Amino acid sequence: KVEAITREAVTLSHGPIASLKWGAMTMDFKLPPGGVPRALSTGDSVEFEFSMDAEGLPQLVALRPIAPEATAPAAAKLPKATP
Repeated sequence: KVEAITREAVTLSHGPIASLKWGAMTMDFKLPPGGVPRALSTGDSVEFEFSMDAEGLPQLVALRPIAPEATAPAAAKLPKATP
């Protein structure tokens, strides 16, 4: 989830990243090379990819908004029963 956007970074709260042995946290990531997607705003759910830069800081490689319907509970997507 996008918590904040500045000129230099995007603050994301994310779940655990098992490959790095990181728990869930909120942290800053340097912007991706193409910048922040235009429609992205605080509170949006996103998918992201990152790498560690030469200074050991997380650098976003890709940042993609997730459509609201993609994050809705599965029960909300079921068709209504007819009598």
